[in-house]
Amino acid sequence: MFQDSQDSNANGIGELGSQQDLFDDLVAAPVPLPNLPNGHFCCEGCKCNSLLLKEIVKELKDLKKCVNTTAAAKPGRSFTCIEKTDMERPLTDYLKSRFPKNPFLADPDTELKAKLMSLKRRLAPEADYQEVLRAGVRFSTRKMVDFRSQTKNKMLSRNESADLGCKSLKDLGKALFSRFQCQDEEAVENMTVALRAFSYEKKQLKKQSGEPLEDFWTAFKGFLGDILDNQDQDKWAQLKDREIKRIERYIKYVI
Repeated sequence: MFQDSQDSNANGIGELGSQQDLFDDLVAAPVPLPNLPNGHFCCEGCKCNSLLLKEIVKELKDLKKCVNTTAAAKPGRSFTCIEKTDMERPLTDYLKSRFPKNPFLADPDTELKAKLMSLKRRLAPEADYQEVLRAGVRFSTRKMVDFRSQTKNKMLSRNESADLGCKSLKDLGKALFSRFQCQDEEAVENMTVALRAFSYEKKQLKKQSGEPLEDFWTAFKGFLGDILDNQDQDKWAQLKDREIKRIERYIKYVI
């Protein structure tokens, strides 16, 4: 009986050893996946992850190359518009203070260019010089157009309570230019005189009932240019005296 027990244990150990050998064979000898370089062995998931990683690395290299090429071609931070930047408020304030002196930009406008470069150095030192200049001129041009439109609408209003032709030059200047915060009172008065004189002569005031001008500001630019080209030192005083008399007649009579 004892011998039979030993034989039985031996047979059991042998069977166990055979099972362990079979398991070891399965672990030690995985089936290689086809088409893998250099005989590497992995699961299908590792193969997919490896290919994906290679694609990501390639895209990153291409992106880095693109960024470096762009930076070399155009140094400085991209600057395409003034809106919503630190330059918007101070540039708008500058244009507001300048508008009552002359509602038109010069071509070229060296004063505006100098202002833009000053703001760039202070508020956008990393931005490209030419981009700031182009964006600043576009922004300033649009602002001046808006200012002119608002001023014309006030000047030629047909509302009974808003007939600016009846106002004194001082009150007219406040109505037209108070929001522009210009500290040069003489410049404001001169532009007020010029605008009223032009509107009166072209019969654009409410009581005059003239035909609206097709392009008010183009015509006014020529009118203002003639005044500025006049070398008479008393020209503004003469224009002012004439408009004061015209205001008196305008209030008393329907012209």
